[in-house]
Amino acid sequence: MSENILIIEEHPALRKALRDWLVFSFSNYCVITSSSYIEAIDLIKDDSPRLIVMDFNMTGINKQYAIQRIRASAPACKIVILTFIEDESYRSTIAGANAQVSKQSLGTDLIPTMNALLNGSKQME
Repeated sequence: MSENILIIEEHPALRKALRDWLVFSFSNYCVITSSSYIEAIDLIKDDSPRLIVMDFNMTGINKQYAIQRIRASAPACKIVILTFIEDESYRSTIAGANAQVSKQSLGTDLIPTMNALLNGSKQME
């Protein structure tokens, strides 16, 4: 498995900010980006990343279908879903993801969640 982290985010400014932040925070990884689920699935087929951070509120194909396609292409890859919904019961709608981080708590929760997943100590309940 490669030492890549993939960001899937359709908004260019947020995609760039996330990339810059993760490049700084995870200097041992190559941080790559995609603006759509379709593009990301093609990237994953060529080089399966170690971890994916994906916006769950993007336009395009069904979100659950995107996770299934990612899992089929990269079963060992860890997936962190970014969402505006903080309700824990929402997790049942994102089956296949390893963790969920609310965009409201992105600044405090994303890096620790990613570290836990990369170190093998966190699974979504």
